[in-house]
Amino acid sequence: MRSTEIIPLVDTGNHLRISEFDLIRHYFSDLSYGAATVITGVGDDAAIIGGDCDTNQVVTVDTLNAGVHFFADDKPEDIARKAVLVNLSDLAAMGAEPQWITLSLTLPDADQGWIKRFSQGLRSVLKDYRISLVGGDTCRGEHLSISIQASGKVPVGQAVLRSAAKPGEKIYVTGFLGDAGAGLMIRQGKIKALHPETGDYLMHRLYAPSPRISFAMSIRNMASAGIDVSDGLLADLGHILEASHVGAELDIGQLPLSKPLLAQMGLDQARNLAMTAGEDYELCFTAPAQASEKIRLLAEAQRLPVRCIGQITTGSGLVASLDGQTFCLPEQGGYRHF
Repeated sequence: MRSTEIIPLVDTGNHLRISEFDLIRHYFSDLSYGAATVITGVGDDAAIIGGDCDTNQVVTVDTLNAGVHFFADDKPEDIARKAVLVNLSDLAAMGAEPQWITLSLTLPDADQGWIKRFSQGLRSVLKDYRISLVGGDTCRGEHLSISIQASGKVPVGQAVLRSAAKPGEKIYVTGFLGDAGAGLMIRQGKIKALHPETGDYLMHRLYAPSPRISFAMSIRNMASAGIDVSDGLLADLGHILEASHVGAELDIGQLPLSKPLLAQMGLDQARNLAMTAGEDYELCFTAPAQASEKIRLLAEAQRLPVRCIGQITTGSGLVASLDGQTFCLPEQGGYRHF
């Protein structure tokens, strides 16, 4: 249920407009003291912690709040499932294999019927991905809030970071973009589904994203940089460009759009959602041009659509084209919390 409104941040009586990532960078990015085992800290999809001689631990945490990330009257099973999947998507972005989660649950009341259904949804998704809930915390609060910490493992030196994209590399995305954004518009009542099957598909993409774990693990020795598309392609690709100190050229005609999205929204609006809507939790990654055939074969073997949508350039910033002509990108490049 994300809104694109930028909320003022109050600081000593002054109202500031600050993005989530500027807030993190300004106040929290340098809070590592005596942590020799921290290989990658604040600023990526997950942290990398030194483990044994062969593997490193990859750790991430996400919070989902009623009224921001989901509707308070959503099905408890759907809330539980998505809360886990968005964390697994962060691990996938790093090329990590998930192992376990912890859960912090803030409840406005102890509705045992709701909690039972939430637990059943949690059990189902953990069983699907063969991971365990190992601990957590529960407390009472005014609004429903769910925080999940997920941990996985990756071979030493094979984690995929945001900061290693190089000029000349190709930019790829998995799956389709924009579906979840259209599903959210249907859920919000802003649009009506043209056909029941179209609405069902788009809503499923909103509530049950597919973290691309298997594919991410198979390309971690080829991908140079990666991120999961949670806040919108333009915003998330922008994080790769900023962290890697490079620019990019994006081919709008190559954006992967599903048939249900095109049927529901039309081509122009579908492209806009693909660039800005977020919530798709697909992978965006870069790789050397010589890896393109291997990537194609891996995608084909896993029956996963993977599309090259552009290339990394020198300099900075993102430019786009459509049919050989300059394309003006939307001003609102993705979701912002603040």
